[in-house]
Amino acid sequence: MEIQVNPKADDLQLTKIVKGAESGATLNTENEHQFELIKRLLVQHKRVGLRVCLLDKDGYITRQI
Repeated sequence: MEIQVNPKADDLQLTKIVKGAESGATLNTENEHQFELIKRLLVQHKRVGLRVCLLDKDGYITRQI
């Protein structure tokens, strides 16, 4: 399952997304700050089996975890 993260999502919304994502899900964001925060949330909440992708304006993956 792919989850497109809203660029306007705040920290609380990102926490809910990370905590509620099913194992195997991919979280896509175009925002560098959100990408870094999601990485920290994965560690903080001990989430495994999730993929986080930073996309450019054209939708191509520039970084992933």
